[in-house]
Amino acid sequence: MKGGPALPWVAASGVTGLQSVTVLGIKPGSYRVTLTFCKTNPGEASFQVSVSHSATRQSVKLGKEFVSQVQTWNGVKSSGDITIQLSANAGPSQLSGLELIRED
Repeated sequence: MKGGPALPWVAASGVTGLQSVTVLGIKPGSYRVTLTFCKTNPGEASFQVSVSHSATRQSVKLGKEFVSQVQTWNGVKSSGDITIQLSANAGPSQLSGLELIRED
């Protein structure tokens, strides 16, 4: 496993074709959301990611197999849940890890 700042085992598995995931039951406040992506199957993977219905979308393009990519959103406001939405452009979305760290 190559790429990503740490914890290479996080990218060693994941979910393919996910459209959204919601984390429920968290305390209201502000969070840093870190997502780990890794292409574990052949073919192109390109998709858009948004966190908690933000108008800001980030593009993810996974070119090589078994090379991970990490993206972080700071200051994500929550009233008790956080939703990650993935919209495929080419090939299926792939999510390997999700980390929430409370900022306040």
